[in-house]
Amino acid sequence: MDNSIVNRNVLKAVTNQPIRETSNQNSINFLFIYKFRILQIQIQSNDDLSYQPLVTISDNDNSDEDDFISPIHKLIKNELREELKLKSSR
Repeated sequence: MDNSIVNRNVLKAVTNQPIRETSNQNSINFLFIYKFRILQIQIQSNDDLSYQPLVTISDNDNSDEDDFISPIHKLIKNELREELKLKSSR
């Protein structure tokens, strides 16, 4: 048994696809790219006069409780839309 038969059998077992015969035609390789959108983040110093915290972070190393992030001010849908429009227009 040569290696090509072994490899094809493994491929069939793993993908559950039929074995295709090799051909002389050029094969086309597809590349799947996953895009992640990274939001722009502005970091402000709390010394800045315009500093307005959006969230508080609970990080207590002395407890067994999970850390959590809670918003200072919860936005309603329309407020959130306006904030996103402002951020995207910059």
